[in-house]
Amino acid sequence: MKLYIQLILLFIFTGLALPAVAGGLGYKFISVEYRNFSSSIDGFSEDFEGEDISLDLSLAVRPHVAVIAGYSRASANLTSSGTMVDADITALTFGILGHASMSDTTDFILGARFINGEADVDVAGTYSTSVDRDGAVAFIGIRTMALDRLELDGYIQKMSIEDTTNIGINFIAAYYITKSVSLGLGYTLDADNDILTFGITKYFY
Repeated sequence: MKLYIQLILLFIFTGLALPAVAGGLGYKFISVEYRNFSSSIDGFSEDFEGEDISLDLSLAVRPHVAVIAGYSRASANLTSSGTMVDADITALTFGILGHASMSDTTDFILGARFINGEADVDVAGTYSTSVDRDGAVAFIGIRTMALDRLELDGYIQKMSIEDTTNIGINFIAAYYITKSVSLGLGYTLDADNDILTFGITKYFY
């Protein structure tokens, strides 16, 4: 059970560094995202897999500072020796983001998010336990408008949950269907985890 809880915690926190699929170099927006998660675990023939939907908000409070917040609901499962472990997960995030212009089309990003994650765990269809943990993610990276309608971003993030620390990399591409709406595709990679993110973002200029 301890291993199951560790895996669930990884799902709660991995990939939540930013309201990540965003663009326009604007910092006042609302974003809806779908994420698909897979983790290869030593000793298990099957991957730990899940998916979630999240709502993220960003509000520019000063010229170079934004407040970010989010809510996520997820489901995840793992099969071990023929036994299915399921988790229903919710996560709340709140943080701050700083940005500085490197050029007319490129911003430097630095920030942190604090996260509370809760999970209800079923083993073989029977309720087993609840998990409630706090953690934090720090991130640093660059956002750049590669073309008039295409933004490319890259971030490094460090995630801490109690005595566990992971370092991951986020790659993001966002295409603007209008000046204030973008469609995004993101990929997050750390030691054992892969996360694919699809999102739509509405900006308020």
